[in-house]
Amino acid sequence: MSTELIDIADADGDVISDFMEDSREAFEEIESVLIGLERGGFDVESANAIMRRLHSLCCVLRLGSHVKVAEFGETMIAVLDRICAGKLSFDPLITDVLLFSAEHLRRYTEAVLANQPMNEARLENNRDALSLLLRAEPGDVADIAQDALEEFSEEKKLYVPDAVVPYGKAVSPPQDGAADVRGVAKQADLAFFRDLMDRIEYCNPDWLGRGQKILKLAAEMNRTAGMPVDAVQLEAAAFMHDFGMVFLPGEPLRSSTAFAGEQKTALHEHPLIGAELLYRIGGWDEAVRIVMQHHEREDGKGYPEGISAEAICDGAKILAIADTIYAMTHKQSYRSFGRPLLRAVAEINSCAGTQFSKPWVEVFNRVIRESGGALLFAD
Repeated sequence: MSTELIDIADADGDVISDFMEDSREAFEEIESVLIGLERGGFDVESANAIMRRLHSLCCVLRLGSHVKVAEFGETMIAVLDRICAGKLSFDPLITDVLLFSAEHLRRYTEAVLANQPMNEARLENNRDALSLLLRAEPGDVADIAQDALEEFSEEKKLYVPDAVVPYGKAVSPPQDGAADVRGVAKQADLAFFRDLMDRIEYCNPDWLGRGQKILKLAAEMNRTAGMPVDAVQLEAAAFMHDFGMVFLPGEPLRSSTAFAGEQKTALHEHPLIGAELLYRIGGWDEAVRIVMQHHEREDGKGYPEGISAEAICDGAKILAIADTIYAMTHKQSYRSFGRPLLRAVAEINSCAGTQFSKPWVEVFNRVIRESGGALLFAD
């Protein structure tokens, strides 16, 4: 038997297929167990199961001479081992670090299997950020974990597959046989709405690119469901849904301080401002409803009107999910890092039937599975 190392990318189709399938199952198991451990308390046996799966993956990666990717996985094993030994606490920050690590390791593994080039310096930065937890003293863990989360959340955009083609400025597909379906006026309106959104984002650096990414996800959810919402109206609503936030008091937006009193009233009324502008321009009736209702909830506990379930239009149900998942996975003015995609998806699903529409959460899950979350991070 030859002792020459096997390159996974040069292996036959069956080997690649088997490894890919096994790695997908492994990462699904790893991520779901991590979420379960946090909710149910740390369990050494479950942690050992994760380490065994990671060890198997790392062995195959080393066999294919992908040593640096394997080392990243081995660093995850070492962190888990330290938790099992009681030398590192298991809390939400550590869970997020491990979830991000699993996301990144999965992306690196997929790049290996697709024989795509990899930025080794960035891979080493990820590994080094994670390895700091191996030397952390109890009093330093929170700061080190937060630094790691900042590193990982900044790196997310690097793992968007090349095959994902971002939407252009006008994301709504033209209707068959009607090249001028929007009309000149509609195009001018959309350009105006987009310009307003861009100006607002420019004044709030943490929002840069936010509206377009929310729109991409919302448009894909709509497409996946068979286009029940007029695509042009949804586009306008995505541009204008948070226009009213400009008029809110700044302090609660820039910190974790809760809105209270008049501030809370203003927050609950902010959808009215964008909706009224759309109404006054005319021709945007569906977009008006979407903007008005995108903070309503299935259980009737939303705002501004407190309507529920069937009273909420589909466009608002889509936008509510897209807006929330973006906020959770991206850095905010009051939080220096985004949360791991898996945690955000799990929380969206836990709110199905209360905050969000169950059927639309299912559509969301399908889009996330098929895109790998790329719609949230592609420029």
